[in-house]
Amino acid sequence: MVLGWLRTGWYVAAYLPVGLPVLKEAFDSIAKGEIFSEFLLMGIATLGAFAIGEYPEAVAVMLFYAVGEVFQTLAVSRAKTNIKALLDQRPDEVTVLENNQATIRKAETVAIGSIIQLKAGEKLALDGELLSATASFNTAALTGESKPDTKTQGEVVLAGMINLNVVAQIKVTTAYTDSKLSKNS
Repeated sequence: MVLGWLRTGWYVAAYLPVGLPVLKEAFDSIAKGEIFSEFLLMGIATLGAFAIGEYPEAVAVMLFYAVGEVFQTLAVSRAKTNIKALLDQRPDEVTVLENNQATIRKAETVAIGSIIQLKAGEKLALDGELLSATASFNTAALTGESKPDTKTQGEVVLAGMINLNVVAQIKVTTAYTDSKLSKNS
């Protein structure tokens, strides 16, 4: 009899650190009007397992759920960090061609219709139309594809693409705040 209570006590002690936060979330969800949340369902399942004497299952289910929540939180955090890093890498300045003279200006001040020059290895700051005959771009930041994308004259090029091989000229078609890279944020 004492051994049974001691065993139950150990399972309750193991359940409390992982189960109480989930049960608290269940009550908070009910207070907000969300009756059948995942937290309530996990609470019902594990408390039901305790009620029928399946203590190891109750602790294991809640522990696996809590570990899964930790992994989910880490994955979301990593994704947000990667997106923020991508946006932080956006170039602030571009080389604008005016009367065959190259001048460096802030990207947000460049008008639609302006011609910008993009050297090999530079990241495009504004959406536009390719004026050069051909150019290859790394589009991994936008599409996830690592294969270079070769564009020909007249095709659309988007902010965030990296010019891979030749000096290219691009006619700006979209304002800085309306570019493809801005819309991804």
